[in-house]
Amino acid sequence: MGNKKIGTLLLTGLITGSMLGSGIILLPPLAYRMLGNYAILAWLFTFVLGGLFAYVFMRLSISFPGSEGVALAVEEAFGVRAKLLTSYFLIFAVCAGPTAVMMIAGEYLSAVLNYNISTEIYALILAISCFFILLRNITSVSKITLFLSTFISITLTLSSIITLTGFRKVVVLDTVPKVSLFGKTALLLFWAIVGWEVIGNYSLDVKNPKKTIKKSVIISFSIVTIIYFLTAFAIQSIDLAKLGIDAGNQMNLSVILAPLFGSNAKYIMTFITVSLCISTYILFVGSCARLIQSLASTGHLPKFLAKKSSSNVPITAVLVLSIIHCIESILANYGILSIDAIVAYANVFFICNALLGIFSFMKLYRTKSNLISSSILSFILIILLFFSSKIILLIPMALIVYSVYQDRKNKKIYEV
Repeated sequence: MGNKKIGTLLLTGLITGSMLGSGIILLPPLAYRMLGNYAILAWLFTFVLGGLFAYVFMRLSISFPGSEGVALAVEEAFGVRAKLLTSYFLIFAVCAGPTAVMMIAGEYLSAVLNYNISTEIYALILAISCFFILLRNITSVSKITLFLSTFISITLTLSSIITLTGFRKVVVLDTVPKVSLFGKTALLLFWAIVGWEVIGNYSLDVKNPKKTIKKSVIISFSIVTIIYFLTAFAIQSIDLAKLGIDAGNQMNLSVILAPLFGSNAKYIMTFITVSLCISTYILFVGSCARLIQSLASTGHLPKFLAKKSSSNVPITAVLVLSIIHCIESILANYGILSIDAIVAYANVFFICNALLGIFSFMKLYRTKSNLISSSILSFILIILLFFSSKIILLIPMALIVYSVYQDRKNKKIYEV
């Protein structure tokens, strides 16, 4: 019973909802606000990069299956120290990032429900709920995310199509935006394609990893790309006058749900947002917990973190991550932490983790096409780091220096 594994359908459901994530709620209106009707060009650029990103980490996940995911490829390319470094980057990121995701969901719940409960308390409640979901075996968890992903995909696709066919205005191209503004928007949209790097952590929970991961990534990427494209195009094409909606509301994704759901659009939007955030939380916390359990079982983290339940769930690691997220939600409720600070912190470590994975791909698969695609991705991620908090950047820099120091120290001992 503890060895149940998932196939293509369930893995696709697990990936799709988490890859849509909060990005599908926030990014289409944001891109339209920044670039107007030229936003669709930035999206096309993003989709090309997304394909490269998905391909790189799909290849690594298939070639190096294991609970440690991409860290195994990093070890093959650069050694044990680099593997531990990229593992710690992901762990540091997941200790904070999921809290911000729950707070986004909490904002929607707080706006719709009249219970005088703060955003942060809703985030706390959702984190606790996800903890109990994650205690179930991978098959049960994947069934939940498959249901949520299916509902979200169908709802957003139908809403976008109805908007484009019945409530579309004549699109007039605006003044061509500055190259710098286009570049800034493209960098923001890059967050729509981050997440593929953690798929490999589930490889031991998948039937026939080589075949299943490849099919699931291709299907998920296709679904996510289509939904993003339709949604973004609908946002910039909708005729709000026909719906009697104020033009200022075009910055809210719920406007494209109005033709299908009318006055209930805001409630459907809230359900979609919460569902997407739960799917993202489950994917990242579940993958990171598997990484922590694996590192603990090999002595690189405290032994108590290596415990698994009868259903093969890394129970202690899930519990520790959940406690951290609950504490962060409480601190945020008292104004000690902010969602901006949490996101800024997590983003730095997600980027550093992805960079090491891409560098490994460059070294392990030395073809001209792979070098070009990897170089493009690396360049963009490095630029994103320059937009990150300089204070937070000191933490991964310190980890890198310590890792290099330990590596040289061990080599000297070995030479003696």
